[in-house]
Amino acid sequence: MDDPSLNQLPSEQRYALLNDGLKCHMQQGRDDCCKHNGDNLRIISQVWLGNDINLGKEIEQRYCYACKMKQREPNGEWCHFFYYWLGDKIRGKLNYRLYRDIMKPIYHGLDKLSTGNKCTNIYDDIGDYIFEQSRIFFDCYYNNSALRGKLDSSTHTQCKKYNEQLVKVKSAYEKLCEQCKDSGDKYCEQFRRTEVGCETQNLQPLTCPEEETVSDRDSPDDDDESHEVLGGEKLEGVNSALKYYDELDIGADSCDNDNILDTMKELLKQHIVYDTPADKIVRGWCSAFERRDRSISISEYSHALYYWIGGILLSGQWNVYDLADLMKELYQELERWKPIAGCNNIYPNITKDIFNERKQIFEYLQEYNTMKEQLTKRTGSPSTPIPKCTKAYADHLKEVIDALTKEHTKCSGPDKGDSDPYCTDFLKMCQQCTPQELSNLKCEVPKELEHQTTQTEDSTTSSSSTGDVPPSGMDSTTTTTTIAIPSILGAVGMPTIVMFLLYKVQL
Repeated sequence: MDDPSLNQLPSEQRYALLNDGLKCHMQQGRDDCCKHNGDNLRIISQVWLGNDINLGKEIEQRYCYACKMKQREPNGEWCHFFYYWLGDKIRGKLNYRLYRDIMKPIYHGLDKLSTGNKCTNIYDDIGDYIFEQSRIFFDCYYNNSALRGKLDSSTHTQCKKYNEQLVKVKSAYEKLCEQCKDSGDKYCEQFRRTEVGCETQNLQPLTCPEEETVSDRDSPDDDDESHEVLGGEKLEGVNSALKYYDELDIGADSCDNDNILDTMKELLKQHIVYDTPADKIVRGWCSAFERRDRSISISEYSHALYYWIGGILLSGQWNVYDLADLMKELYQELERWKPIAGCNNIYPNITKDIFNERKQIFEYLQEYNTMKEQLTKRTGSPSTPIPKCTKAYADHLKEVIDALTKEHTKCSGPDKGDSDPYCTDFLKMCQQCTPQELSNLKCEVPKELEHQTTQTEDSTTSSSSTGDVPPSGMDSTTTTTTIAIPSILGAVGMPTIVMFLLYKVQL
């Protein structure tokens, strides 16, 4: 059987070891790290991590593992990998807080573990936006170092994958150059020292072995991709397809955000009592403002921004009495601060129920585009067999197609025409998803996978999604998706506040 690690970049192999390197539930005595039960992070888990005690235990065990590996491989960058792994783990738990605000108490708790070699909170003052870009940059440099000079037929896939990611790395480099220009945090100070003048980063594509030199795993005429069973990673890719949400969730703080922040807090207090979402919304709007001149579909982007903001407002424990009025006032302030051409309060008289319905359809449309690309890659001609997929993938595809078919039929009715702005927008964005085209998109579940449970199909979760990302084998009976949507875990309740105060006293 092929080694799956041959399809992973060296950095991905390291993260996989942190995710799966400890099988404590199977072999309790295999490693001392398995003995950690989350006690040192118990209060932190209750206050900062949504009362997720299991996550606290996992963090302690992986920290122990990274420290032990650091001792064995002093130059293996294990503390950096744990740092970025931890950031991804808590991503869906931020609840409007910043990475640095949660990483500090976690590392404080981890420091109490009786581990010889310790890993420290490397960049304890880093911003969310810089955290995301710095991880991309770090991973790429590690991959370059690990692969260069070791290229042969066995690393063909890794080499190709590395080269494909250089575009993403170049973008991260440019963003770091811009963001770190005036920032005084530790990472940016280090970045400016190593990237003096911020000239073009010197990571060049690797020269990969010829494809035919790859070990002969299949017959020469076989196309690996065309025979791949869609599911797992591919469904995970669908779940994280809402790239605009991801960018907005990271946000930016380079727009003199303080000039608008107090105004936004007061506005939110008037409507929902809490001002918690203010910083998140301001950072997201700043990110959108910075992208305004780039070659993007402004219609699609303005809808993503609109649904992202509304999703934040409706996802907390507070009650939004009049969404339309709140969105109106909020957009007025944001447009007055940093106007973005084409981005406005798209549907001014909307209710909460209709907003949620339309938001779901918009997200289904993004997922449809991703699934269509995945499926059509495997159907080059009429004689090509129908693509194979897991049951979870097929169920989700049906869910998306059914919803879009229903919406297209409704918006194409004789009573709609040009009088309904929403339907006009939907049909414009959904030009390639008529009911006929939707019905042509299909995949086939192999018999041996028909009764496969979603749990056994894929036990992993995406590490690149914004918000809370469900396991990639999500049960198709779920009627609404929360895929890559900025997730609000809710305002902190009184018992939690009390525990937090106790925790602060202990510090």
